[in-house]
Amino acid sequence: MKKEKWGGVVLLTSLLGIDLSAYDANLAQKFDETFSQYSQTYLNNSKILIDANSIMKMLQKKEDFVLLDIRTPAEMSIVGLRTKNSIEIPFDQLFKKENLDKLPKNKPLVIVCYSGSRALQAATSLEMLGFKNAKVLYGGIMALVKSNSTKNAPAVK
Repeated sequence: MKKEKWGGVVLLTSLLGIDLSAYDANLAQKFDETFSQYSQTYLNNSKILIDANSIMKMLQKKEDFVLLDIRTPAEMSIVGLRTKNSIEIPFDQLFKKENLDKLPKNKPLVIVCYSGSRALQAATSLEMLGFKNAKVLYGGIMALVKSNSTKNAPAVK
């Protein structure tokens, strides 16, 4: 190859490399503003996390809130939420307009996944969208299952 062609290839490759490695600085700043506050201390003292026993008490008292199950349909088929105030929207479908429109803006929204990690991502993202009522079930569905004893389960009529 001639010298001129090599120079063009190197220039093109370096230009493409710059474009491919770029990121959205404004979005990164929004993420930083949101996620930088989520230290262990913050989460331990935060109102964003709610434990399973508190959920059971809310169910017993018939409080007005929504349980949002964001697990996959396969996960939901094995262990599901069967309360009248639950909504099932898998995480990969959550941010579609028609699903966001189903979420309450005027009452607590408790997000449930298997362990709590997807729920924290969902709650943080929903908070960025303006949902200030989102909470995360600490320990996920497994914590709720373990707390559901005959002593504290809401009566079914």
